[in-house]
Amino acid sequence: MKISQQRGASAFAALAALAGCVAFASGCRPEEPIAMLALQEVDVVPSAPLPVKDMVIVSDEGPFAHHRKSLPKDTSQRRLLFLNRHGGTYTPSYYNDSSQNLSTVPQQTSVIPPFQGTDDHWQAIMECVRREFERWNVQITDQDPGDAVFVEAVLGGAPGHLGLPSGVAGVSPFTCSNNGVIERAIVFTFTEATRDVPTTCLTTVHEIGHAYGLDHIFYCPDPMTYLHGCGPKTFQDRDSPCGEYSSRQCYCGGYEINSVRHLTDVLGHADHGPDTTPPTIEVLQPVGAELPGNSKARVQALVQDDREVADVILYWEEEGEITEMDCANPPSLVECVRSWTTYTWRFPVSEGERSFWIWAVDAAGNETETQPRHLVLNPNLTPEPYAVAVDIISPPHGSQVTPGEQMVFRAEVSTFGGAEVVRVRLRWSSDDNSMVFEMEPTAVDGEWQVILNLSPDAPGGERHFQVEAQDDSGGWTTSPLIPITIVG
Repeated sequence: MKISQQRGASAFAALAALAGCVAFASGCRPEEPIAMLALQEVDVVPSAPLPVKDMVIVSDEGPFAHHRKSLPKDTSQRRLLFLNRHGGTYTPSYYNDSSQNLSTVPQQTSVIPPFQGTDDHWQAIMECVRREFERWNVQITDQDPGDAVFVEAVLGGAPGHLGLPSGVAGVSPFTCSNNGVIERAIVFTFTEATRDVPTTCLTTVHEIGHAYGLDHIFYCPDPMTYLHGCGPKTFQDRDSPCGEYSSRQCYCGGYEINSVRHLTDVLGHADHGPDTTPPTIEVLQPVGAELPGNSKARVQALVQDDREVADVILYWEEEGEITEMDCANPPSLVECVRSWTTYTWRFPVSEGERSFWIWAVDAAGNETETQPRHLVLNPNLTPEPYAVAVDIISPPHGSQVTPGEQMVFRAEVSTFGGAEVVRVRLRWSSDDNSMVFEMEPTAVDGEWQVILNLSPDAPGGERHFQVEAQDDSGGWTTSPLIPITIVG
């Protein structure tokens, strides 16, 4: 929503109606968009904390603003993140200064009580937050850094301690200046609302993400999302739409954001020493040693790296002649689609014996390639209708769910050669039966979804699902079988 800043009672009234801008007049630009989360159902998956109310306060940085806007992008200097379990007194201001407890969030001087959990609970939260940010050049401490430049996350109290509505679990300032980074931000996680360690960790990570410039992301596996029911969350290296319960334009422009790449841009990679680990490659298609001849072949691979994949190339050998098919710049008549970490090539073939292998390199120059696979292109085989490619978004491979849980199934369906997708369905399989559910397109182009509720009486054990897509020629394309385990 877009609202004009109003100071005093009228602003507080708007806030109480879940539609207000809470910063002071100098700290909240007119017509600046503000997001606030509505209360959601509890997600009972132990490893996937429940979603919580969240607020974003638009903030210009007052006396720091001129400095911040001219700051060069320097990610070589390690940033500091302070997790505060002791609470404190926070004074309202039109700029943020974590070393002086000045914040654009409170409407009046506010006291946040200390974190009420045990030392074991606190250490679990610290380790969880460290794990989420371990890829980047940021130091996380629970010792007060004093006058240093740092982002502070305050964990304790209830939303009422800041004059916010009950049920709000976290709040953060937000800006589009300086690549979205508020160098001295103070964010708040209300542990009387979050209650357990996983939810407290997720809320804290979410609010810190805002302080580093991340918008809300309309993609369930990312911690910046409002969605739930897809298992554990971590920052995703994927171009995802901004939004809460549907996609929208991002507050700072554009329609998509990649949380991993944004954090890498503003924080830099963690200094874990030289990157010597090459990418990994798993060939998903073809499965057997024969393909239909005089048709279009499809080769699909899963390529992953501990930091960043730079390039992936398929090499196709025919009678000693090798064709190089760079997915980023494929040759004529070759189509290549990248969906997150899945790469799919489609190209015309004739008949006879062929070989192929896949090469990948990461940003540090570490290379890897698969062993050559030998194929026979058999003209007597019926071509499969590879007009579409199906990639699973959620739940991820090997997820654990509990009886009674709501599950969100999403798939990305890419088309080739002008084909159109006419139907997408989910097939859910157990040992003794198989059920089919129709999927519907989401607001994201090429994405399909169905939401299912697992029976409270569902017995434990492994299940499988796959997504099937039909193109306008009547052919079906099926994703690999994905295992899910029911526990609890």
